[in-house]
Amino acid sequence: MISRVFRCGASAKCNASGPTKNRKSFTAASVSAGAADLVRDNGFNAGVDYKPVGYLDLEFDLSRSVPLQLNSYSFGIGVDLSWLLGPHVH
Repeated sequence: MISRVFRCGASAKCNASGPTKNRKSFTAASVSAGAADLVRDNGFNAGVDYKPVGYLDLEFDLSRSVPLQLNSYSFGIGVDLSWLLGPHVH
């Protein structure tokens, strides 16, 4: 597993020092080695998409990692410019 959270500094060792079972090792090392269960998430994702008018799209997403006890949220706004600029039938 290669961490995008921990950055290896000039004085730190940047390669895996052996197998680990610690799923949160990405916060302390740039590279971790272990079995397949090291990256198995066992979490869930959910999303809601809402279109209040023909040209506007609102989206909210949630991801939950149960083993790491991490939540990720995202929100998106989409605008269909072709619907606004072109002719459309009501």
